[in-house]
Amino acid sequence: MMTDSQSPFTTLCRAMVQELMAGYDRGHQSTKKQGVKDGHPHTGDKTVPGLIAKHGYPVETHTVTTSDGYMLDIHRIPHGSSGPGKRPRIPVLIQHGLLCSSADWLVSGPGKALGFILADEGYDVWLGNVRGNRYGRRHRTLSPQDDAFWSFRYRNAGVGSVSYRSL
Repeated sequence: MMTDSQSPFTTLCRAMVQELMAGYDRGHQSTKKQGVKDGHPHTGDKTVPGLIAKHGYPVETHTVTTSDGYMLDIHRIPHGSSGPGKRPRIPVLIQHGLLCSSADWLVSGPGKALGFILADEGYDVWLGNVRGNRYGRRHRTLSPQDDAFWSFRYRNAGVGSVSYRSL
């Protein structure tokens, strides 16, 4: 029987991470802001921050406002569950597809889900969201009950939302 750490998906993810690390410029330093670990207030809930904290990983939530006023929550796992380590962490943005959220990169749990695998391999993981999903239902002037709130094309999610200039 194949264990989770030997699954083809896990093996592929680890190989991708190792390949990225091999070409990384060791002189680069990423931000070393500490996240919250055990005792996180979201530990018992079913949100993305709650899921991350439940598994003992540090978690941060950042809000990005798009140029057209949508306020999107971006979730961050600054490092793996074993701590930040000594080498610099490369930031990685993982963006979900149509009708999904940042949760899709985590629901399989540590050792299986790409978000956790990357964090454990030393990456600074940022999990994006788009307008209209659970983490993108706020706007500076509109409400999700307003028709105008939903008056966007999915192309806006890639062109307008993913520029993340404020990160």
